[in-house]
Amino acid sequence: PRPDIAPPALGVVEAGLWRLLQELGISADMAAGHSYGEFVALFAAGHIDFPTLISLSEARGRFSVEAAASAGSELGSMAMVQAPRALVEASISHLPDVLVANHNAPEQSIISGSQAGIASALQAFQAAGLNASAIPVAAAFHSPFVAPAQSLLAAAIEAANWQPGSMPVYSNTTAALHSQ
Repeated sequence: PRPDIAPPALGVVEAGLWRLLQELGISADMAAGHSYGEFVALFAAGHIDFPTLISLSEARGRFSVEAAASAGSELGSMAMVQAPRALVEASISHLPDVLVANHNAPEQSIISGSQAGIASALQAFQAAGLNASAIPVAAAFHSPFVAPAQSLLAAAIEAANWQPGSMPVYSNTTAALHSQ
């Protein structure tokens, strides 16, 4: 998938689902979103409007690709592993370009890294009888592969039109409240 297209499309779907919930009379007391979902949580809380959501979504995808390309690196990949985090970390410790990107649940981790590293990790997990599969993503998110995009995205976020929100939004990196 093209990372400059997928996030805006996801944002449109999630924003549409939020609007549907509102039309059904369902409201929320607080919001949070993981990774890209934090933008949608900020939209749902009224901190950003829909055009800003789409603009930041497109910028996130574009910056990830452009920054990796300008650094001369590949975009990488990601995979899901059904196993305790300690076992996942031990299993990938010999792969220098693969890391645990997300610890989603006690028995599920997401790994991120180079295409070759993820392929090697998947082979090892599957040989050990663990449920592991590639995730169809455009880049190795939450890893050094997309780190060059961070300052560009931070500048776009800073330049966005922010508004006071209607409900608290918790950060997915610090668990602290975003400022109202």
